[in-house]
Amino acid sequence: MTKSIRDNSLSRRLRLSRLVVARKLTIGSAARAAILIAILSGVIAYVPQNAQSVRSAEDSQDCAPPGARVDLAFIIDRSGSFDVKLVGQAYNVQIEGVLRALRDPSVIPRDGSVAVTVETFAGSGTIQVPFKQIDTAADAEAIAAMVESLRCTAINCTPAGSCPVFGSNPASNYAPAITTANDHLNQNHRPGARQVLLLSSDGEPSDLKDAVDTAQRVGRAAPARGVQFELDLILLARQAQRCDDFGAEINKIVFPQPACELPGAVLAIGIGACNKPCASLDDSAVKADCDRQVKEFAELTRRVLRSQPATRFLTVNTFLDTAPATPIGSTLSLRQAIEFANSNCGATTITFDASLKNATIRPNVPLPALIAPDIRICGCDEMNCGDLMDTEKKCDPFLTIDGRQTDTTMGEQHSDGILIRANHDVVRGLRIICFKGAGVGIDPGARDPSRITDDLPANVGFNLITRNVFEKNVKAGVRVIDPPAFGETGISISHNIGNTISMNDILGSETPIDLGGDGPTPNDPDDLDQGPNTLLNFPASLSVIALPSDVSATASGVTFTGQVNGPTAAGATVEIFAITSFRVLVGGVRGRLIDGVTFLTRTTTSADGSFNVVLTKPLPCCYTATVTDLAGNTSELMFPGGGLPNAKVTDVTFGAAAPNLQLPQTKPFTIENTGCAPLIVSLSPITRVGFSRKKGNDGFRFSIEPQGVGSGGETIIEAGQVKPFTVTFTPLIPVAVSPVAATSALLLLPETINSTVTLARNGCIDSNGTLSLTAHVDTQVKLIDPNSPRGPNALVTLTRSGDRFTVTFAVYDSNLDVERVTYQFLDKSGGTVPLNQPLTDLSGVIRNAGVVTGQSFRVIQPFSNAKQHPEVASVLVTVFEKQGPPASASGSLTSRTAAARIQTSLRPRWKELVLPVIKLTPALNKNALPEKDLPISKTQSRGAGTPRAGEEKEKRQ
Repeated sequence: MTKSIRDNSLSRRLRLSRLVVARKLTIGSAARAAILIAILSGVIAYVPQNAQSVRSAEDSQDCAPPGARVDLAFIIDRSGSFDVKLVGQAYNVQIEGVLRALRDPSVIPRDGSVAVTVETFAGSGTIQVPFKQIDTAADAEAIAAMVESLRCTAINCTPAGSCPVFGSNPASNYAPAITTANDHLNQNHRPGARQVLLLSSDGEPSDLKDAVDTAQRVGRAAPARGVQFELDLILLARQAQRCDDFGAEINKIVFPQPACELPGAVLAIGIGACNKPCASLDDSAVKADCDRQVKEFAELTRRVLRSQPATRFLTVNTFLDTAPATPIGSTLSLRQAIEFANSNCGATTITFDASLKNATIRPNVPLPALIAPDIRICGCDEMNCGDLMDTEKKCDPFLTIDGRQTDTTMGEQHSDGILIRANHDVVRGLRIICFKGAGVGIDPGARDPSRITDDLPANVGFNLITRNVFEKNVKAGVRVIDPPAFGETGISISHNIGNTISMNDILGSETPIDLGGDGPTPNDPDDLDQGPNTLLNFPASLSVIALPSDVSATASGVTFTGQVNGPTAAGATVEIFAITSFRVLVGGVRGRLIDGVTFLTRTTTSADGSFNVVLTKPLPCCYTATVTDLAGNTSELMFPGGGLPNAKVTDVTFGAAAPNLQLPQTKPFTIENTGCAPLIVSLSPITRVGFSRKKGNDGFRFSIEPQGVGSGGETIIEAGQVKPFTVTFTPLIPVAVSPVAATSALLLLPETINSTVTLARNGCIDSNGTLSLTAHVDTQVKLIDPNSPRGPNALVTLTRSGDRFTVTFAVYDSNLDVERVTYQFLDKSGGTVPLNQPLTDLSGVIRNAGVVTGQSFRVIQPFSNAKQHPEVASVLVTVFEKQGPPASASGSLTSRTAAARIQTSLRPRWKELVLPVIKLTPALNKNALPEKDLPISKTQSRGAGTPRAGEEKEKRQ
């Protein structure tokens, strides 16, 4: 499209205003005068004072009334300059452009208003399709079948079939082509019809002077016959930036003048890969560019038939809602702007004043449906919406339209935020929330009695809904409905197609995108449906691979790959969305329905329908996608979607301390896969918090098994499934080794154990993929068997060697609050040997020896003066702690050799506390028994085994 068509500069508006003044000044209404003043002054917001905003389309002087007749002649250049060796597929763009226009009811309606003939020309003109009125889709398809035979099927740059060939085709003569088409229309003229010659060419006529003379002659002759006439030129395969670049002589061919504005304009299609010499449609880049040019050809045809009125720019400057049909005053509401656009043939861009940034519009009754084409409602900052499909340009919703107080029983009785009952309308950059129907509904509704044939619905389709946020609209974010069924057949005579739904965030609706109003629709095998947006299939597959492949919380992004199937797979647009919410229904994976998505990125499929795109940033777990084909149809969202698995699990805590260190505790729990891919649950390793995986293995204390499955290293949980598990905690007392070796979790059993279980090797990016296990053991001190610390019996040894007794025992205390130990010596009959009962402070010794909390340790206590007490046969050891009862165990006297044999195998690994020697002396009261809480003597306060001053003197003597 040329810059002249899109130029919205002040100079363009002034030029248009002069044209409008010249043509329309005789109408003389207050509303039109105010509009003209606004245009002339460069003011964008039209606010006519004291003027009704609602008029019928018939009263508008800027567009034809509904059903106005047009007799259209397509004049296609097939001269030698269109040889595929010179301009690639440019000739086929003309053919395909005519076909698309014929098959698009928004370009050529099926109501009898348009009649068509098709001519090709080179040296002379030839009528290829005789004049025919289009009353039905079948009429349009019959003409399309004849046009299809005109395609060029060049293979390997060798023309075949109906192809222009340089040197073989005569020169490009416009004059006879214009005369032939004009004569054919005159012979078949329908009363009241406007005659339109739409010539497509590369703009290089061989008979320029004759062409200009002929165009002006037929143009001047038409009014004499009471016929409105225009000749427009679509320019292909030629680089030009402005209308003036086409050359003054070429511009003179169109009629009426000036050539840069409709009616009577030169309309250029930008060149690209499609126009390169020998361009082949097997090349995806060529195909994509040709499709772009074909789409532009059809759109230019629509603009010509519509006589494209100059676009108005309205700026809404109040968030307050007005009553329907309220005259426009100093303020302009959204309702008034829509009413004005509807009554002025559409072609209106509605924007919002900067003061409304983040404001909320709360309609009291439903907003009026958009019933005219080319209405743009744009919440973005750009005055003219900018590049509507620019993926790089951010467009945050400008304001909110809130439906919570909208009374749907009043006014236009519909429940949608914005309802479209027209074509080529745009809704962009809005936040639409809390409507009972859809955020945007595209719905023909009831049949329009103003149409020529009462059985025909209003023409709806080819609308664009982009970069909006839809929240909590009950039925859908966007809903597309077919026209009502026709007659008794129950079949729609036309379909609501070509609606592009792109880059929107949709949250909290039953169906984010609903084609047909019947909820989510699964794919069908062939995708050859008839229905709203052709019921286009969503992607057949979507695979998500995390970057890097071993997923972690610091993963940098994901790679999306997938496949689009069906006849429109090649060159389609795939949009990727993050799933923000879904609901799980009975039925497994297919029972998950999506109700919330956020747009992420878009890509284009290759020739075989495959796609691949990388998004390099942390993302959620679940994803879905839509497909938009080259005709602009957007599919529903893919369900159930694809992505990464994610484990939802409640951390397991054993509340009570284990009372018996030999008996296991069990606790059930479940793991739910809330992601969108199978979850691989790994039952190991189970790692103690604060330890490396190598030294923190807690697998011998905790074990996890899936219920009903049996033991195994991995369990697969499908997306949406919940599986039960059982975790078992066995609090086995560890052996006692040196402090260095005690850094292993295997050798530590503290009061509280915190361990983690690795759940998924392929888990979600924003999940740590672990299950936390917490268990407690009681804090009561225990005397244990060093050979079998997990056994039920303690082992205390008493040995005699010369004049020395040696007592050995092993201790475990989960919180390591051991304070002291006492020794009671017994004779063979079990009576107490009347000796002083030694009491040793252990807390300082434990601290100085570096014993770690949760570690077992062995105590070696030597006693001197053994020869004076031959009656000793056993010893009772009692260990005290700060809190809780003491632990006691006894051991009989045995030979040193036998005791050593018992512990030889473990001794090198034991953590041993070797205490100073204590001298045994007779008790002052031989009948006295040891006190339970015997105070520490001055001797012990100096350190266990330190002799008093008198004892040291006796020893020296």
